[in-house]
Amino acid sequence: MVDIEVEIETIIGRIDAVVKTETHIYIIEFKINQTAEKAIQQIKNKNYALKYTNDKRQVNLIGINFNTDKKLIEDYKVFDLHLILLMRV
Repeated sequence: MVDIEVEIETIIGRIDAVVKTETHIYIIEFKINQTAEKAIQQIKNKNYALKYTNDKRQVNLIGINFNTDKKLIEDYKVFDLHLILLMRV
């Protein structure tokens, strides 16, 4: 089973995409001509993962940056939410 949601509204923003499988949740933010790190920072700063923190599945934050001149994915970053939360403690 794979469930894909796009443009999920939150109180302070809109998550570009969430992909849910039986074992994982992927929170995805896309940027154009910026950086994958900026996408990850938006997920963190706007607490997009908050509603998934009590879910038993592994939650990954994914930032993807597209380069329109080169017409490709220029960079991407993936972080495990649970590791990020452990680092804050």
